[in-house]
Amino acid sequence: MGGGDIVYRLGDQKAGKSPSWSLSPDPELVEGELFVADDKWGPLTFMKLVHKAFYGGLKKMEKQAASLVEAPSKVTLRKLKVTWDMMALLHEEHSVHEDKVLYPYFESFFPGVTATAQHEHEGHHEQLQAIGALFEGFEKANGDEKTSLAVKIQSALADYSAVLTEHMLMEENHLNPLARKHMPIVMHIEALRKVYEVTSPATWVKLLPFILESQELYGYRVRTLRCLRWAMPERMQQIGRHVYQGVELPLWKRLIVDVPEMVPRGLGGCKILGRPGWERYY
Repeated sequence: MGGGDIVYRLGDQKAGKSPSWSLSPDPELVEGELFVADDKWGPLTFMKLVHKAFYGGLKKMEKQAASLVEAPSKVTLRKLKVTWDMMALLHEEHSVHEDKVLYPYFESFFPGVTATAQHEHEGHHEQLQAIGALFEGFEKANGDEKTSLAVKIQSALADYSAVLTEHMLMEENHLNPLARKHMPIVMHIEALRKVYEVTSPATWVKLLPFILESQELYGYRVRTLRCLRWAMPERMQQIGRHVYQGVELPLWKRLIVDVPEMVPRGLGGCKILGRPGWERYY
């Protein structure tokens, strides 16, 4: 279909208008949306959305590592170290979620299907320890040693980013579809509830805000919380407390509009926005 072909305007039909014709391509066709099905998601989409946080965190670390190389100092190190500590914590917990909860479900359908992914997890742990040792060395170094270690840290983080990205893409392309195609929704809910229980509340207080703020699109943040709501509606006010304690206030105010169940009961939710809030689960 060429750029000057006559195209039936699908939008008129959606709006209940009489069909019209145009010598210009339909915007939905140009934007690649005309023949694309709506995105399917469920409770376990949470795991893929955590990957979105990893992607955002890796980009942030890349910029911070470049700043460390340009100006090796306690200030530039501190900024990078804060991000790295959260990324390492998220990586460790996410690996536990997969090894202890998600992979056993996959193995129950297809024995041996997660062997490669589990082996790669072992290599990731070694990388985490090696990079942690570089940070410790930088803090103790002086002068030229800092410059040399800054370059090593940047190189190690680049290698880590490449390895982790390849691993996550493999999971998204080959393992995640198993849940969507073979696991009933009851198992999705059961698995996500187990994921939440494996990690302590003290850790979720740190991780949930970091996940949300590392995701680059607001839609990812809302869907992450809605996945949790789907699986654990009775915990949403607890989850809301975790989120409130860690995210910036403007983001919190946006999120409670789309996920009002996070607001503590009795507070009227979004009164400042002129709409009632969630009162109680039961």
